Amino acid sequence: MSNNPYRQPQGAPHAAPFNRAAVESKLKVPGVALIVVGSIGMLLMGGYGIINLIAVLSGALPPPPPEMQGVELQSYHVGVYGAVIMIPLNALLQILVIFGGIAMVRAKGRGMAMTGAVLSVIPCLSSSLCMLGIPFGIWSLIVLSDSNVKQLFR
Repeated sequence: MSNNPYRQPQGAPHAAPFNRAAVESKLKVPGVALIVVGSIGMLLMGGYGIINLIAVLSGALPPPPPEMQGVELQSYHVGVYGAVIMIPLNALLQILVIFGGIAMVRAKGRGMAMTGAVLSVIPCLSSSLCMLGIPFGIWSLIVLSDSNVKQLFR
């Protein structure tokens, strides 16, 4: 017997045989979870965006105090008007999470699935659902890192 350094050592675990149906079913639940989290986040961001836009356009926001000057006044305006910009951006990111979940359920587009999973893990991007987005995103990343799942997406 030759001493081949590249052969698999005895007793090493063997990769499970590829079973397409089993791998596809492994993707369904975390994919649906991403779709649900993204959809709820999208609804929340949409509602919050409408409320914030109405407040800004109607002048319902309190004006800055008269003693506020310079950098403080600029910070006030960035906070008020920045939300008007950030809310639609967050809604767009929620759409990417939904598309990532759809890619997982369909088992097509691993890159999109990874994008959705990563975006759901980032707390400031997962809206108010970070308590759901983070665990489901991590679960999705673990499933997408499986060698059989990678093989399915090829």
